[in-house]
Amino acid sequence: MVKQYRHEIDDWGTKIVLGNAGSIKHYHKFGRNTAVGTTEEDVWNVGGIETLLTAPASMYASCEAAGATSQVISVEGLDENWELKTETVTLNGQNQVIIGAASSWTRIFRAFQVSAEPDPNDNVWIAESDTLTLGVPNTASKIHALVEYPQAAQQTEKCMVTIPAGHIGLFYGFSGSVLNALTGAARDASVFIEVQQLAAGATVASPSWTPFRRIDEHGLSTDAQITVTEEYPFPLLFEELTNIHMRATASASSVVYGDFNIIFVRR
Repeated sequence: MVKQYRHEIDDWGTKIVLGNAGSIKHYHKFGRNTAVGTTEEDVWNVGGIETLLTAPASMYASCEAAGATSQVISVEGLDENWELKTETVTLNGQNQVIIGAASSWTRIFRAFQVSAEPDPNDNVWIAESDTLTLGVPNTASKIHALVEYPQAAQQTEKCMVTIPAGHIGLFYGFSGSVLNALTGAARDASVFIEVQQLAAGATVASPSWTPFRRIDEHGLSTDAQITVTEEYPFPLLFEELTNIHMRATASASSVVYGDFNIIFVRR
């Protein structure tokens, strides 16, 4: 019944979501940063700017809850060849557990629990090998994702993505919003999309990147417009290994949310 129903669908977007559009994959990315200030930051719940990998590395999961030893977490990203990849890992409390094979990750996109309840009731960190304090990696530059359980998010909130090898990315627009992180005066914020593309002469086998450049920007204020949505009449096209990040600044500490939709199309 499902296959018959799928083949009767003519809408391209619905076919993509149902996996009936060949080698085309849709990604919805969303993020939250609870303390954006005057210094530019990525819109993700770790805060600050992610230190992106330039070569494959091993990734590990750890939890702040010592008793979380049975929960299975699904992790999505790019493998050592910059191709799409999904692995699962079983938590071992505050200890780091390797996710998949050694040196097999170049990007982390998303993580969430796929095993039955209960949840860990505390945060899960995805990071490179590091010393830990009660399950939390000590080195900020080694952290690549955070699953916040106390805030009931229960999955990563990370508004950034990298186009897989052998694909193009079709970027359809984005939305952003701002809230006061502290009570009192109004907050003004800017949300923007920045991209970093492979440098001239670089290859997937030997990648290097240009600096990030801003391709779209909008202003927000808690006294006026607090949400903005930008939908492009024609999608923007990006080549393989392009890093796409939503970033933000604010006049004073603010909560910034953002999301975007992107289609990966294999060449």
